Amino acid sequence: MFRKILFTILLLAAASLAYDVTFVCDDGGGASSFNTIPQAICDPMSESFTYIMYNDNRDEGLLTSNPAWWANQRLVIWYASGTTGFGRLLTTAELNAANDFLANGGWLLVTGYDMLGNPDDPLMADLVRSTVYGCYHSSNDLTFTITNPDHFLVDGPYGTFNGTLSFTENLADEMIPDSSQGCVEVIDIDQTYDSKVIDCAVGSGRITTWNGNETSTNWQDADCANMVRNWIAEGLAPAAIEETTWGQLKASFSK
Repeated sequence: MFRKILFTILLLAAASLAYDVTFVCDDGGGASSFNTIPQAICDPMSESFTYIMYNDNRDEGLLTSNPAWWANQRLVIWYASGTTGFGRLLTTAELNAANDFLANGGWLLVTGYDMLGNPDDPLMADLVRSTVYGCYHSSNDLTFTITNPDHFLVDGPYGTFNGTLSFTENLADEMIPDSSQGCVEVIDIDQTYDSKVIDCAVGSGRITTWNGNETSTNWQDADCANMVRNWIAEGLAPAAIEETTWGQLKASFSK
């Protein structure tokens, strides 16, 4: 018991520190490979910034239910899958705190296996601005199609990607961007009614959702890792050019 209390105190104390990019995993045991992702993603980047990993957000959202924690963040990458890595429902406290973070200019990238289904999670769907939710894809032989090639996630300083991508792990839930809230699809799963990646501007902030990603397998792929780097680079861009995409910059210099 003493060790658990001490760990909680240390974690909350660490959470009071501000970093440019924060990685947080709901359950460190379930997504064990996710604790290697921050270093793998960030160290090859040319930008100078600080990042930190919190590997146990726990089933109740120890950090993500705390508005004070969100207020101290800039960019958050959240492996949101909960119990043993799978199947935790978002709480109302987390939804409200995360939405406040977005409204105040924060950037959030959400990923995780079974974050919208098994069990069905309407609150997470509200947060990521998806019009549907539930468990759907379970095939290991799906093709991703980039449907928004001008989006900064797939067209940025760490690479330009188009066409289709294939992976050995393509598990995903039902997800469709809510266009009424200005959300767009970036990558499609089956070109019918489910998205792999969607993106939404929320006030002065942004939420991007990477569907599926069991134990972060997708981001261990070199191309996908560079897409995450594109997202980080865009989020860390100076405010004056924050709304200018890499594609627009390339077009300007090519004229």
